[in-house]
Amino acid sequence: MAVFYKIRNGMKKRADLKLLQIFALTGRAVAAGSSGYPRGEKHAVLVFMCQANDKADMSKCKTLLQSNGWTSIEISKIKKLHPESFEKSVADDPILVSAYRNARANGASIVIYSDPII
Repeated sequence: MAVFYKIRNGMKKRADLKLLQIFALTGRAVAAGSSGYPRGEKHAVLVFMCQANDKADMSKCKTLLQSNGWTSIEISKIKKLHPESFEKSVADDPILVSAYRNARANGASIVIYSDPII
């Protein structure tokens, strides 16, 4: 089970986002008090981010997670996505489809997997 957070990052022109690369960053993070999860719980995270260049910005990813109540962030994988093949590969997962489309429309989105990592 996953929880999807809609994130807006201040990008104002939707047309500009279509020109950007989109990346998926996966890892884990620890819940702070404002995350909606018990403080100290560790969860798997997936962040979709639009970037203007061919390299994902790790500091932007960490800042995004921190501003949404997560600490001790560890990013373990980064993958540049190809829109057509990615949407087909996750077509049966409404949370991933929604998070991906939200990131394409608004610049970024976060998926937090609800089962804590022990």
